Amino acid sequence: MKSRQLTILLICLGVILFIFIIKIYSNFIWRDVDVDKKSEEVIRVWTIHGDTEDVLKQIAKKYEEIYPNIKFEITVYKNEVYQTAINNALMTDSLPDMFFWWGFSKLKRLVDAGMIYDLTEALKKKQIDQEIIEGGMDAFTFDSKTYALPLFGWTAVLFCNREIFERNNLKYPKDYNQFLETIKALQEKNEVPMILGAKEPWLSSLYYMSLVQGEDSGRNIFDAVRDYNLFRTSQFKEAAVKLSDLVFMKAWQNNYLESDAYYAAYSFAQGNGAMLYYGSWATALLEGELSNIQGKVDVIPFPNDNEAEGIGGFVDTFVINKEGVIPKYDFLVDMYIMPPIVKTIFQLF
Repeated sequence: MKSRQLTILLICLGVILFIFIIKIYSNFIWRDVDVDKKSEEVIRVWTIHGDTEDVLKQIAKKYEEIYPNIKFEITVYKNEVYQTAINNALMTDSLPDMFFWWGFSKLKRLVDAGMIYDLTEALKKKQIDQEIIEGGMDAFTFDSKTYALPLFGWTAVLFCNREIFERNNLKYPKDYNQFLETIKALQEKNEVPMILGAKEPWLSSLYYMSLVQGEDSGRNIFDAVRDYNLFRTSQFKEAAVKLSDLVFMKAWQNNYLESDAYYAAYSFAQGNGAMLYYGSWATALLEGELSNIQGKVDVIPFPNDNEAEGIGGFVDTFVINKEGVIPKYDFLVDMYIMPPIVKTIFQLF
């Protein structure tokens, strides 16, 4: 009798174990087609501080309302440490599922390393290329394959604090000589002429590139990248002299070498300087809740004596980690390309 009971018990345990194993493996095998699964999927997103951060958080919140089983874990970095964080993640195989990045050579490096998801086929299905401005995909396309979409277009502009100019009875400079005269006049009035975050070299490079454009066509910059000898021409030499003149004039605040890009924009937003040469995306901060100069800022081209050209384009983006969560589900890839909540988000602004 005991032997028969033991046999029945073993059979029952065996059936339970079999069902348990089938359940585990069925979840594993068919997990990528179960869009409405009850388990939670966490998407890790990294971005830099600024207007991108705010919009991303609002989009994530709305998307979680539509898909309760999808959660976004958003990590925000200051610009100066962001690239270091990404490089560390590359070395330790811990890239987030989606992260802010830049096109052209910076993106190609990650593409060549096999880290970035190829969006080519998904974009063809959505016919998204018809919605992108001409040249808008150049920074993200290599060997006829596309790995990202443009986040926004930008241009470098000179932000001017209207109150400071009016208080000192000064007009906005229209050419480079007037620009130098304006700096001197502001210094005589004990005003800080310009705000700069030179701790991040890219912000200082805006000045040099603009001064190069002021000497001759900006197209020569692209030629010089391919032929370094062209950097020895007078166009680049004269621009370097002008930049050094600004340094010796002390055109910027005292701590400009220790200041990062965010501090520069924030300091200008507090009314601490007359002018800020920056990317147009700074508008979100200058007109935001943290600003003391809302509605008191005018935008003019950098007065380099060449109004026909400028600095900007479509280079900022988010990319998808090829080995992350998003490529497992078509609806998450579609979320990246064209979220179903786009119209809702637009209503927020």
